[in-house]
Amino acid sequence: MADIRQFGYRLVQNALSPEQIQTLKSAVEQQGRGEAEAGVAKKDGGPHAPNQRIWSLINKGKEFHDLLEHPLVDEVVPELLGDHALLHSYSANIARPGNVPMMLHTDQVAIQPPLRSLFYGLNIMWFLTDITRENGGTRIFPGSHVGDVAPDDPFNIDGTVAAEGPAGTALVFESRLWYATGPNEMTTGERPVILMFFMRSFIRQQENNFLSIRPEVEATMSDKVRRLLGYCTTGALGGVEGEVREGIYVERVNNPIGPFRDTHKHTPYRQGLYTAG
Repeated sequence: MADIRQFGYRLVQNALSPEQIQTLKSAVEQQGRGEAEAGVAKKDGGPHAPNQRIWSLINKGKEFHDLLEHPLVDEVVPELLGDHALLHSYSANIARPGNVPMMLHTDQVAIQPPLRSLFYGLNIMWFLTDITRENGGTRIFPGSHVGDVAPDDPFNIDGTVAAEGPAGTALVFESRLWYATGPNEMTTGERPVILMFFMRSFIRQQENNFLSIRPEVEATMSDKVRRLLGYCTTGALGGVEGEVREGIYVERVNNPIGPFRDTHKHTPYRQGLYTAG
């Protein structure tokens, strides 16, 4: 953890086995092609939008559930964010030739104005191919997580360094660090990565999982995955119909209690004795 505290990031080589790399890379590539062919692809990366984002990976294959069970997640997330940290978003980013650098930014935007005294988010970026400066390696300002630091021009990546490493590397960085998707200067090829973004438990998640996750996928999630996605109560938060005891795994209520007065006694809401106070 010393590198994260000093520089704002840490590169962990060999975090993924060759088999995991192949499985995850194939899944991301196939999902990307499928979404593009279906006309639902999310594109960015400049005026020609060559890059592709694949959102809500939890819906898109068991291999993405398995990655949330990775030992690196267990090692760094509780240590830096606490035992009840939540998965803020879960996506893939495919950087393709012809993209422009993303605007430099931090991930401290959930609270406004942004706080600099405490980081409340943590990213784990999984390299699914060899990442270099030339093929779009993420650009970072080492040490920019400390103090009231901001670039003069967030659209200028001069002075940044590319986070480089072989396939299977994990880039772990905290949410105050200034960073951006780098330009892919190659003429062919793609730079696929998977992004897990975790937040402290009191921060509202970027992805509204209760609306995003498909019911048939929800039914297959392990308790650990459910907890990371916000399906478990913590600190009197996250309850359903007032039940907020610590550590309860919540479920959808198909027919929540509605108006219960004489004028509504024939409505389809659940019937029963209602008392106030």
